[in-house]
Amino acid sequence: MRTEHNLHSLPAFPVYALGFTSDTRLVLGGGGGTSKSGIKNKLRLYDVDEKKTDLKLVDEYELEKGEDAPMTLATTSQTGEFACGINSTREIVEKGDNQNCRVFSINEDKITPQRTAKTIGSASVEQYQRVTSFSRDQQLLAVGSTDNEISLLSYPDLAPVSKPFTIPAGELYDADFTESNLLVVGTEGLYLLGLPSSEKGKGKADTPLELIKTINRPQISGLADGTKLAFRAARFNPQTPTILYAIMNSTPPRTAGRQKKQDRLAYLCKWEFTAGTAENTPASWTLVKTKSISTKSITVFDVSQNGKLLAYGSSDCSINVLDAKTLAPFLAILSSHDFPPTALKFNPSSTLLVSASADSSVRVIAVPDPVQSGQVVGGKTSIVLILAAIIAVLLAFFIQSGRL
Repeated sequence: MRTEHNLHSLPAFPVYALGFTSDTRLVLGGGGGTSKSGIKNKLRLYDVDEKKTDLKLVDEYELEKGEDAPMTLATTSQTGEFACGINSTREIVEKGDNQNCRVFSINEDKITPQRTAKTIGSASVEQYQRVTSFSRDQQLLAVGSTDNEISLLSYPDLAPVSKPFTIPAGELYDADFTESNLLVVGTEGLYLLGLPSSEKGKGKADTPLELIKTINRPQISGLADGTKLAFRAARFNPQTPTILYAIMNSTPPRTAGRQKKQDRLAYLCKWEFTAGTAENTPASWTLVKTKSISTKSITVFDVSQNGKLLAYGSSDCSINVLDAKTLAPFLAILSSHDFPPTALKFNPSSTLLVSASADSSVRVIAVPDPVQSGQVVGGKTSIVLILAAIIAVLLAFFIQSGRL
């Protein structure tokens, strides 16, 4: 499907994180990190023109010298604040006081720092915040790092409400919420945790989170022996939280000599939750569909707030959008960036999709309305077209036979 989209070059600004504070207001985070490249680490605020898919710079906040680039970012719809992961300077990190979790507000079109918290226990500058996610009511904030721990903080005060959860194996990559659960994404499993109630959570920072369910990697038939599978991202459907989508990348075994390299296939897995009964049937997550959606590893993933569309970017630098119900292709933009995308997000009303890359570029994509475009999510338009075609054939038959 064709749609309006624009690539915006942002010289000397590799982008690693982004989020919308409103339908047309975008926050970007990026920079050169702690390297001595001369590229400064910044947060930027832009206004987005929905029709023209243009960007207008509103404000820029430069981080202190020696601090790391923002690597992850999540926004709130209620206050317009956003939280992001930014490592402190090497000296502060090595002293064990890394204020890695930062909260900023936007006041009179200015990015303003508000609060900080330490969630990374390590004094190594190699560890950084990789995951930032708000709960549905925006009263909790999940913060995960490359040490494979995820901390659950109350918001806005950033006080711990439980002991950190450490994934038992693999690397931590993502997190998402339902009203009563936190899903933690590790490469070797999805971990569903129970959330503390607002009353139980007060003053109970030493209480561990309850592990309710571990979802293991599904088996994929037809893969070469020795192929490794790893979860990369997962999201609940915002409108139907009993539906869970997960991205799984594959790594084929190394080939010897001049043998042709195998594709690194990526899969989209869809689970549905079935509530248990009071008798003998337990609650369960059932894998209902697994689909190969890319021949290259997927790097970023998002679900639209209206629950109708799924978007992903892969290491072939493309951006793709799928129908959330049927998993059928809806929109594809090839060669969206020169480097693989590092961040991807729908705006709150699901009318825009923005991707970013370390090649110092951002692509703004206008998302067509599935109804107006003739591709109603769920396949209803296809059914109508088929019925119309059948009726047309029958009418032609009756006319030719003289019955009409």
